[in-house]
Amino acid sequence: MTRQAASIELEIAMTKNVVVLGGGPAGLATAHKLLKRTLPNVADLKVTLVSPSTHLFWVPAGVRGVIPGEFADDVLFKPFQPGFSKYTAAQFEFVEGTATGLDPANNAVQVEARGKGIQTLNYDHLVIATGSRASAPGLPYKTLGSHQETLDKWHDLQSKVEAAKSIVIAGGGATGIETAGEIAFKYGSKKEITLVNSADVLLKGLLPSVSKTAEDSLRKLGVKVVNGATVTTPFENNGAVNGVTLSNGETIAADLYLPLIGVRPNTQFVPKEFHDKAKGDGSLAQENTLRVAGTKNVWAVGDVGRLETKQVARVGPQIAHLWKNLDAILRGNEAGVTDYKSSEKPMIFVTTGKKTGTGQIGGFKVFGWIVAMAKGKTLFTDKVQGLVDGEYLTMTSL
Repeated sequence: MTRQAASIELEIAMTKNVVVLGGGPAGLATAHKLLKRTLPNVADLKVTLVSPSTHLFWVPAGVRGVIPGEFADDVLFKPFQPGFSKYTAAQFEFVEGTATGLDPANNAVQVEARGKGIQTLNYDHLVIATGSRASAPGLPYKTLGSHQETLDKWHDLQSKVEAAKSIVIAGGGATGIETAGEIAFKYGSKKEITLVNSADVLLKGLLPSVSKTAEDSLRKLGVKVVNGATVTTPFENNGAVNGVTLSNGETIAADLYLPLIGVRPNTQFVPKEFHDKAKGDGSLAQENTLRVAGTKNVWAVGDVGRLETKQVARVGPQIAHLWKNLDAILRGNEAGVTDYKSSEKPMIFVTTGKKTGTGQIGGFKVFGWIVAMAKGKTLFTDKVQGLVDGEYLTMTSL
């Protein structure tokens, strides 16, 4: 072996490789924080970011973005590679691809890289921040494959929303309510909007006054709310949605059906033994340190985990804590790893159109005008550039 080859092998062996899976808010913020805060103290650190898309899709604004003309594409979709351009190839690498397999015993993750086939990435630490997908397959309320694939399906959905005269939305959670409110606010009586909710009230689990305000606000906008029912069958005519049948026997004619009935974690590539059996939805079993249970160097953050509800507002504190633990380990201080204090106290703002909404923080209801000012005006689209550029490392501004 030549001296140069030996030097290269030694350099590779010394490098501390952190692979971050996911180009959403959790993955981007984690990668940026490691590079900004840890790299100055750990010179041999390399961060590899893996994502099927080159762009961050700002999902919280999608509820308004489905309406053509409300948000331009370059507001909803932000390229994130420029935000890492200051780092050398030895410090940062981006792999456009999708994780397809994980082998924790050998510290390896398999990735189907775009145009390059299956690659094996070895890691010292792995951060799983692959987020979640809509429960309804193919619905572009989340990233679907590459940026272009997502954009094409998004434009198709926008066209369908614009053309539809009647729309049925399933889901009494925040996404269903906000989508119904935005469409009704924009089009008024020009479109018939029906929201179907499986629970007896909207936003089940929050204060009764919050649920009532959400429903009252939607009804004022002309939305028909059907509680205590589910969509059993969307019926079609020549391949196009023609309406839905409900579990209560009612049928509703409609030319667009949006099943906004929750999300499922993107953890298909993780062996089942690391899934949380109690959750049963694909969430990963996490220790309180945010490690994946049964591993020593695999971490989970954001929607893939089991510790908290799957909301973007929960991601910031998780990122901050995960970074502290990773930073401690990478600097040789294993004793610095601490438990994350998770919280299930309600923390949610729900808009119903641009001018009002409702919400709850802890045991307190939030006034509609506060929701409108804090969230409804921009849906935080003004913060996205700072996120992809690495300015908002804790996401406390979101």
